[in-house]
Amino acid sequence: MLGVVELLFELLFEIIFEGAICGFFGLLAELISAIFEKTGDAIESASDAIEGATEAAVKAKVGFLILLIMLVMGAAAGYVISLVFPERIFQTIPVTGISLLITPLLMGGLMSLVGVWKANHDCAASFLGTFMGGAIFGLAAAGTRLVILSQG
Repeated sequence: MLGVVELLFELLFEIIFEGAICGFFGLLAELISAIFEKTGDAIESASDAIEGATEAAVKAKVGFLILLIMLVMGAAAGYVISLVFPERIFQTIPVTGISLLITPLLMGGLMSLVGVWKANHDCAASFLGTFMGGAIFGLAAAGTRLVILSQG
């Protein structure tokens, strides 16, 4: 019985700590993406005055940069998590890579809730504040962690 309680405590501690690491990198990614969104909006306003054809190109470039930020920050979070917890969470389960499903779903749901909270408090939510943004971030984190743990 004590072994089960100890295992549950370790699992809960790891989930909370991983959430804190992902939260830090998620907030950093949201800050960087907000800067790019504001810059893109300013460029878009300037391009409206110049010519309408550049507007679509600017939106595509800003969208690509935001996606790249989500992937890079997610990979950084996965790397840090791998340094802190260098072992698989569920060592008894023979299926490798289950976190590729669980982490994106959890991060997507969590970031969606953050986006709703920001919208209810009159703050504009960035792409990370959507389910898709959180899921992309979580997939990058889980994928990086899987690659690192598979090599060791």
